[in-house]
Amino acid sequence: MTEMRAFAVTERDEGAGAIYFAKHAIVAKRWGADEFGYGELNYVSCRRVPWADAYAGKPIPASVMIDAGWHFECHGCGMRLDEDELRDHHLPVEGVIGSQHSAVYCSARCRRKHLSRERRGMLEEQRAIETLKAVVRKRFPEVDFTDEHENPNWRHHARAEYVPGQKGWTWRRVTVAFTFPGMKIAPAWLELPERPWRGYGEGNQYIGPLQPQYTCCNGDREAFEAYAASTKVPA
Repeated sequence: MTEMRAFAVTERDEGAGAIYFAKHAIVAKRWGADEFGYGELNYVSCRRVPWADAYAGKPIPASVMIDAGWHFECHGCGMRLDEDELRDHHLPVEGVIGSQHSAVYCSARCRRKHLSRERRGMLEEQRAIETLKAVVRKRFPEVDFTDEHENPNWRHHARAEYVPGQKGWTWRRVTVAFTFPGMKIAPAWLELPERPWRGYGEGNQYIGPLQPQYTCCNGDREAFEAYAASTKVPA
């Protein structure tokens, strides 16, 4: 019975690829062609890599692949992870975290920082949503929010981003959805749109500030405008 063997399949021009385990080279090449060569066998090359045979059925550590000449990009800082770059940054290859099919980090410290920033980003996105919900409640106290609606397009959305050189976090785009009397098609939204990008350089690179805006689908426009007019408090 033929055992599973390791094959490196790479795209001929760019060199992107992966290691596959198969009993025959043609099987591995077909898998690699589907992933990296638009299904065309002549777009990829395939070679045996016996050193990886021991990892059949389990993840191949990125550090082992780097030792064999492969490279990755750090999921945290974006650094190219190969022997030369790691040496230049005084980082040991064995300190690289991750495997072929997972997020790869240049070090445990970089991974901790990235995960901490991701957690902070999630909290910041929730804060953005709650801030806009408070604005809606003040204007329309009786509406219902669609927080956990089965239709994902009816749920709230937020994207917060930490930009090096900027102070704090930037809310790139925030929308909160709510139903209203007379609605027939879809909820209305209060949206803080994404700010236009000024470009790289010194200082704040975003053009702003922007004001949140109410929107709804065309089919519910008359109903929403009527509801807004009926609830407007005289100045």
